[in-house]
Amino acid sequence: MKQVYSYQEMVPLVEQGQTVVFTAHLRARVKIVPFLNGHVAVTITLSRGDTHLGTVEQEYASIEDVLDAYDIDVHAPQWEVIV
Repeated sequence: MKQVYSYQEMVPLVEQGQTVVFTAHLRARVKIVPFLNGHVAVTITLSRGDTHLGTVEQEYASIEDVLDAYDIDVHAPQWEVIV
C-alpha cells in the first residue's frame, strides 16, 4: 500500500481507479443502559462535528465485557452519568 500525505496526492490515484483509505477523526459516544437481568444495552453514536454518521446497538452480558470490547480504561476521565 502506498502512503499519501495530501489531497493533491490522493486525487490522481482515485481518478486512476485505485482505492484510497484514510483515517477520519470521529467522536464515538457510548451509552450504557443496565437491564434487570444484569446485562447491559450499549448504544454507540458516531459523529463528526455536527454530522451524525450512524448508530450501533449491542447487548453485553456485563459492563466488564463492554469495557473489554471497546478497550475503555476504567480510570480515564470520560464518564458521564445521565440522571
